[in-house]
Amino acid sequence: MAASVVTVEADGPSPNDVEVISVPPSPPRSRLARMRSKLRLRGRFTASDLTTFKWTHILFLLNTTAIILWSVLLAGCRTPSLHNLALLTLSYNPAPSPSPSPLQPNPSLSGALLALATPSNATRLRAIAVGFTATCAHLPPDAWTCGADLSATTVTLPADSDPLNLLWIAEQYRTGIAWYGLTIIAIALTGIATTLLTLGILWTPDADNRSGSDEGGSRASSGSERRFPTKRPWAEVFARPIFVLMGLAFLVSFISAIWQHMASAATLTLVTALTYDTVEGGVGGAAMALAWVGALLALVSVLGTLLSILSRQMIDEIDTRSND
Repeated sequence: MAASVVTVEADGPSPNDVEVISVPPSPPRSRLARMRSKLRLRGRFTASDLTTFKWTHILFLLNTTAIILWSVLLAGCRTPSLHNLALLTLSYNPAPSPSPSPLQPNPSLSGALLALATPSNATRLRAIAVGFTATCAHLPPDAWTCGADLSATTVTLPADSDPLNLLWIAEQYRTGIAWYGLTIIAIALTGIATTLLTLGILWTPDADNRSGSDEGGSRASSGSERRFPTKRPWAEVFARPIFVLMGLAFLVSFISAIWQHMASAATLTLVTALTYDTVEGGVGGAAMALAWVGALLALVSVLGTLLSILSRQMIDEIDTRSND
């Protein structure tokens, strides 16, 4: 950086006499210092406020999206339009081909089961979709019926439409294996964290702790200008509780997702094997995607909150060194 030249008119009778003073260049400032200086001149934000503003709104979006995904997952199979959001689907195999094995001491059982599980196409139960809170049945000729209790539907079905009692098996899976309590806990924890996050965004401090100027203090105390979270509210009051809550939400949602995935896959394998391939099915891909994406968003929120805490500590350390 070149030296600055200042021209000063000398005192005296002759106005043509001038004195040239060479001013040494000021030391170069870091990029962070220049940004902080510009932000202070505006009188609205500081560098840490800008960082908090960015992260808090991104974290708010992540948490809200995770809550929406988990809520949609719990609503799966409540109505016919949501029958695709199933944890497990079961249906009769239209062309079963059981293969005898040396491990089967009674190979004739598969043939008897095959003869039993071949109802006519006109009366056959098309498919069953199982969700967390309800079950959907695809009844002949082409209609979906859904609800938490399909007992009335079972009574009205023809005797040969569900020879292997798949509706009963699906209900046993839903009530005995698929448990949605962990998902509700994850939603509650994320909701509390999001509420704290909102309080952090809307926090208006009584005074600017980082500025000793009377002007800044008068702006904060008057309340005429809403400020984003400063050092004390976000870093000390909200960030750490949010980090703990989102960490628990991620842990609970991860356990719920892996339990949901493994339980559905294991149930499908057992039903297929015990019916000698006369029943087929699948693990609900859409429901699994909702569970895993929600857990992933919770993890990103945890890492983002941790990054906010660490960046706040780094800025505090820089301020301490610069003051020393």
